[in-house]
Amino acid sequence: MAWWEKTAASLTHLGLYTILVAMPLTGWIIVSASPINIPTLVFDTLPLPHIGFIATDPDKDQWLAVGEWGHWLLAWSAGAAVLLHAAAALRHHFILKDDILRRMLPWGS
Repeated sequence: MAWWEKTAASLTHLGLYTILVAMPLTGWIIVSASPINIPTLVFDTLPLPHIGFIATDPDKDQWLAVGEWGHWLLAWSAGAAVLLHAAAALRHHFILKDDILRRMLPWGS
């Protein structure tokens, strides 16, 4: 792989992992700032308290706007990163004809 491909792959992986962490955090900000007091349940079982300084902030609307914007941006970024990741894997398999896609399989070599 060329240096730019390795860099692009690393940045895409970093982006995907960042989204995996940041997306739930922005959702937590949204429910903490929500005027309807939505409960947060991890796996529909474990209650998670609201973020204290957000829940008690008299200007929760700003937190809500930031959380919603961040959540929206991360959702679209996740979709774009997944499409880019899949397109790159298919390019390696069908155009470059290398074994990258086969190596990702559990029984691959």
